[in-house]
Amino acid sequence: MLQMMKKRFRYQIITPDDREPAPGLAMMWEVPHIRDVQRVVEPLLGGFTMMRIALIDEDGIQRDMFVDDLAAAKELPFNQRATDIFREYCRRSRPNHIVPPSRLGARYIAGIAVLFEQQILF
Repeated sequence: MLQMMKKRFRYQIITPDDREPAPGLAMMWEVPHIRDVQRVVEPLLGGFTMMRIALIDEDGIQRDMFVDDLAAAKELPFNQRATDIFREYCRRSRPNHIVPPSRLGARYIAGIAVLFEQQILF
């Protein structure tokens, strides 16, 4: 019988201002269900519905970042730090498809972002 274990997942809360990201820790099942992730992430986003952005960092580690799915439409404040993380991932993952920042249009992060140290949704 498969026994599920609880596991600690570390994350950072990245706010639109210039503050350093705040660390956080969530206890969820080893392989969390999306509803478990929503219970952790959506309150951190101010109760907004989350959208997942799957990333691979410079060390090849898969990570998950969650943002408000309608943040840009709601005109929430621009999040420079989270946008830089997202754009760096795009630059590394598609080196022959470099788009200047002025042409990225809606491809930016607004509002709060929650960045996990690892991939949590499979």
